[in-house]
Amino acid sequence: TKSRILVIGDSNLRAWVRYPAEWTVVAHSGYRVQEIVGLLERSVDMLENVEHVIVTAGVCNRDDTSADIEDAAHQLQRLQETLSGRLHFAGVPYGDYMSNQLKEKTISINDYMRDAVGANNYIEPPEPSATVFFEDNTHYARRTGQQMINVVQTFLGEH
Repeated sequence: TKSRILVIGDSNLRAWVRYPAEWTVVAHSGYRVQEIVGLLERSVDMLENVEHVIVTAGVCNRDDTSADIEDAAHQLQRLQETLSGRLHFAGVPYGDYMSNQLKEKTISINDYMRDAVGANNYIEPPEPSATVFFEDNTHYARRTGQQMINVVQTFLGEH
């Protein structure tokens, strides 16, 4: 691909409507982190000219066991090594109003993925107080999509 920045993730990427023209954004409905990693592993040769690969997934991992999430993190870590530090993970957003169980699971996923890519390659999600999901608590609103774009742009500006 010729794009400088590839953002790949789950269906929440459909809420990312005003992203920079130099970004290639690819959404895969229902994909968990390990499925996104699998796609990227099969496409490594096509990623040679991509400066930054940003994975934004994890909402669909919330029903996974801790062992499955840990396995996904190990897969992400191996891909990070293959891509020589060009892989970044955008943390999964969550809202203050969500159940403690849902918040804790999301925080746990983010912690595993931060450890996998390293703190310097982890993009903090927007503040929970400003995050809005639809009633399904799976899909976030365009406002949250814009906030995700903003945190990614800020991160890239620093790297």
